[in-house]
Amino acid sequence: MFSRAEWKQRRSEENKRRHAEPVRRAPGWDDTLPVACISISAAARHLEVKQNELFAWLSESQWIARNDATSTWTGCEAPIEQGWLAIRRKSIGFQRYVYQVVVTPCGLNELTRRFYGIK
Repeated sequence: MFSRAEWKQRRSEENKRRHAEPVRRAPGWDDTLPVACISISAAARHLEVKQNELFAWLSESQWIARNDATSTWTGCEAPIEQGWLAIRRKSIGFQRYVYQVVVTPCGLNELTRRFYGIK
């Protein structure tokens, strides 16, 4: 039998262990992305190009693809594995979420290099 203090200590340790790392549901899916990750629209502003041009280029380059069922953009596997894109779960209300493709800082550097042809 545990004393009350021992029981609290064990529960505290168990909670720390359980919540030590975020749960990764799929590659690139992370609810705890750093603040430096930006949306594709913000990346377009940073690169000083029109949003439509950047979305078209990303689609042609197979960085993103259109999901036919939901008409939303999803990140392709290769850029997500490289760490250039990630998927952020964004709350839009009580127990309602959307999944947004975001560009990581490393991805923004790669976009700049590829979009402007810098080697």
